[in-house]
Amino acid sequence: MISENYYNMAVFVFVFCIGKRTTTAEPARSAAGPVHPWGPWGGGLCQAAQGATHPSELRKNKKTPLKKEIPMSVNALIGQKNNYLTVIDEDKDSTGRKYVTVKCDCGTEKRIQYGHWRSGKIKSCGCMRLKLLSQAAPESNPIYSHRLHVIWTGMKQRCYNPKSDHYERYGGRGIRVYDEWKNSYESFYEWALAHGYSDNLTIDRIDVDGNYEPDNCRWASGEVQMLNTRRGKQYLWTIDGITKHAREWCKHFGINPQTAIYRVNVKGMDPKVALTTPKYAVKV
Repeated sequence: MISENYYNMAVFVFVFCIGKRTTTAEPARSAAGPVHPWGPWGGGLCQAAQGATHPSELRKNKKTPLKKEIPMSVNALIGQKNNYLTVIDEDKDSTGRKYVTVKCDCGTEKRIQYGHWRSGKIKSCGCMRLKLLSQAAPESNPIYSHRLHVIWTGMKQRCYNPKSDHYERYGGRGIRVYDEWKNSYESFYEWALAHGYSDNLTIDRIDVDGNYEPDNCRWASGEVQMLNTRRGKQYLWTIDGITKHAREWCKHFGINPQTAIYRVNVKGMDPKVALTTPKYAVKV
């Protein structure tokens, strides 16, 4: 009996406290809406019943600035420019793939895929390719792994590095490199490709006492370059009014160059005689 009384008293105290808490919070909650019978624990359900937006939905619907992008509508792209290309027309192929006709800064018009223009995969008509490559890091730039880069580096070493084995015959004699080539490998690269460069040729100065510059350089075979050296010019022979290198004369008369040169330089023979005299007719 006693335990039952204690139980009834506990229930009464609990109900009294809950009712008092709800009554106290009533004025504060009335402005926000009806109070749920379960007190503060039921507020969320009450709001949901009234159609209030869940906090997670509020976050989803929150307006955030979008990243500015090139418009997706091609019709709106006329006049738009990306890198060096300006859109002047649009069309689609038979499969529905979208294309744009663009005009490069250089004036060239080209038809390319819309996606390639939009993504920047194609930046120009091709005229800016070298410039774009030069902006890349040398280690990732294909033109820096080209044979021409080795030639360009060696050319500057011979002319400006006193520690170079060949400096005495080049820089030591006042031979210099054209300023535009010296300061820009890309400039030298462009000139080389436009003036007969080939992997089996080397750069040759027409005037062996002149500088490395456009008007004095050409791409020549090793044999031609050898004949155009200062040392090679010591073996220029004139026969019947025609001047050629000793090796060319020897090839013409079918004689060993060493034999002919020995006859001229050591035996003192006339070049024509040295070239036309049978091998065993001369006592060595």
